[in-house]
Amino acid sequence: MLKVIPADAVGVVSVDVPNILEKSGMLSGSGDFTMPESLQAIVDENDESTFSKMLIDLPEMGVDHDCKVFSFYTLKTFGSVVLMGIDDEDAARKVIERRAGKDFADVDGLNCISVGDDFYALHDGIFFHATVNKPQEVSKLSAAARNMLARTSKSILDNSEVMECLNAENDVNAYMLLDGVKLLSKRSKTYKEMSEKFPLIDIFVESDIKAYVASANLNEDSAELEVKILADDNSEYVQLLSGTLGKPTADFLKSVPESMENIVSMSVKGEKFVELPQIATMIETFKKTPFIGRLDIESILKTIDGPVAMGMAKDPNLDDWNAVVTACSTTPDDVLNQLKAFAASMGQQPEIYDNEYIYEYDNKMVKLGNSNGSLYMKMLNYEQTEGYAYDNADAREFFSKSPMGIYVRAKDNKGGSIKFGLVDIRNLKGTFIPAQKGANAIVALLQVLCSIEPVREYEDGGTDELEDVMPVAIDELKPVN
Repeated sequence: MLKVIPADAVGVVSVDVPNILEKSGMLSGSGDFTMPESLQAIVDENDESTFSKMLIDLPEMGVDHDCKVFSFYTLKTFGSVVLMGIDDEDAARKVIERRAGKDFADVDGLNCISVGDDFYALHDGIFFHATVNKPQEVSKLSAAARNMLARTSKSILDNSEVMECLNAENDVNAYMLLDGVKLLSKRSKTYKEMSEKFPLIDIFVESDIKAYVASANLNEDSAELEVKILADDNSEYVQLLSGTLGKPTADFLKSVPESMENIVSMSVKGEKFVELPQIATMIETFKKTPFIGRLDIESILKTIDGPVAMGMAKDPNLDDWNAVVTACSTTPDDVLNQLKAFAASMGQQPEIYDNEYIYEYDNKMVKLGNSNGSLYMKMLNYEQTEGYAYDNADAREFFSKSPMGIYVRAKDNKGGSIKFGLVDIRNLKGTFIPAQKGANAIVALLQVLCSIEPVREYEDGGTDELEDVMPVAIDELKPVN
């Protein structure tokens, strides 16, 4: 199947599906597929999700259980293509026609279906499923697919660097050029929302990184992910992060409530941090925003020397989030005084309790304080009685070593915990551990993936700009009565 993948593909992924299914206990030695009840329940609840559809269709597809599954990405006719070996084309045809809602037709010698952004074809024991980069006539889509399936053009086999990645003995191998990463990120609603909240993530997409080489191994007790970033020593990416990243420490967790299920942190040197294009743009936006311009946000950010972090958790009783933002500062008391003076200039006087300055915003208490050099702002819908995330030995060890990382803690014994972050500027590592002790990690991970809503194209103009939101936020800030 590798001969089908064109030499100019901007990304290639191989998945050892037979090995993964066998380790999960879902595939017997005779090739029978059995889904655990715990996973079946999740699939039934989320039967329209991409991964649920795959698991529903898998037993009926006539899949060749000895073959790996490949996917690749291009900037031409097809954006993404999945290739799967098929033992029984008649069985595969029935499943695809049921999903597509129409029958296969011969288009210039290729049995195929085109519906919406999806294009399906069956040819010579290969199932070919593509999404198109832009709407085109089915004859053009068929011609592009036939050219690949003919296996006569230059293929990815001619690229030794990519083949070294794909031939590695891992459950999943991936080689993505930066153009491939950009292609995927621009189509992702999740990425768009994340980049709006955490603009620094663009460093990994809008830069001069050459490529990403990734591998994953799924075992019964955990899933491990490693990513290598290929970038020259004199590249903008290496220069930016070398000068900007600070020494990691987990001390900021002492101001993050234990209930925060999602924690993101980046250790930075403030003087260099403000020079990053993403941060410079944010500062200019603040300066132009009414009222907020009174606060010297640039001088505050320059005092940071260590982690800038955010912890978040969905409120169990309200359709809202609880959150805390914290940053290690070289002059925490001075910055706190600046924030207090800014609030006073807006006519807001805080209530002081237990060395915290308490305001009210949007019917929620906002607490400002200094914990051993870590400035923090807590926005909670409840009175905090629990401890702090620093008591979590796993989170403490992770953030003490990773200068930039994300930690997602399992909730209510569902799914699992995920930690993923930089080891150094060229290497990232991640681990998934099931929430329930003794649970199969592969099955638990599939439960999480099957719960993800189907990806849909996002609409432009649906997100409020900072300039529009900030004046309202400032106007609603008032002291607790």
